[in-house]
Amino acid sequence: MNKRGEMIGLETLLFFLLNLAFMVVLMIFILNSSYGALVYEQTYAKQIVLLIDGAKTNTDLGIDMTNAIEVARKYISTNKAETSDEILKRAIIIDKEKGTITVSLSGRGGYSYKYFSGYDVNLETAGVILKINVREKENA
Repeated sequence: MNKRGEMIGLETLLFFLLNLAFMVVLMIFILNSSYGALVYEQTYAKQIVLLIDGAKTNTDLGIDMTNAIEVARKYISTNKAETSDEILKRAIIIDKEKGTITVSLSGRGGYSYKYFSGYDVNLETAGVILKINVREKENA
């Protein structure tokens, strides 16, 4: 029997199986990223910031957040009877000191984007609509 030939076959099989496992994990990650919360987090964070930066003072804006609510309900909602308002209040966070909007639909940190305008920005929810109130900053 040729023992050396058996080792080459085993090494080749092991190499093939490890490569196959790596490719499967990579494909799962790509599919989850392209259809999951990551894309929506980035899209909504950038869209909200663009609206804020392009707005004039004393402006009220609204964004339909239906897709974001569906994704958040799938990833972070523990109670399926949770209202859209409750989901949006947890998923979209504004940090006025840093001037950032964070959208977290997956419950894993989320995506933050900085707005550059010096406005006082408030977020309110009304069903599936996110209301953005842009006001002049009050001097304290």
